[in-house]
Amino acid sequence: MDVRKLPLRNGPKEVRVVRHEDLAIVVGHKNKSKLLDEAISISKTKFDKNGRPYQAVSEEMEISLGISGSIQRSIPPRFVKNGNNINNLKHILGL
Repeated sequence: MDVRKLPLRNGPKEVRVVRHEDLAIVVGHKNKSKLLDEAISISKTKFDKNGRPYQAVSEEMEISLGISGSIQRSIPPRFVKNGNNINNLKHILGL
């Protein structure tokens, strides 16, 4: 399946390419959405006080994007707001 040919509409999307690890959740904009060709990892596995693994923003992305904390369920959602962090995100995405 070529995920680049999937229609983009408002709301979350689920795109699966063979394995569950390839799951991408995207909230699209009606007129401006663009599906990227590849995923960019922003997380790192960390461990809670009981030794259980969870996904958290990597240190590199905390610095670059100004977001932090657990992103396992992404609640609350994370937003990149600061101008320098937005420029960093554009650079990471090649825009």
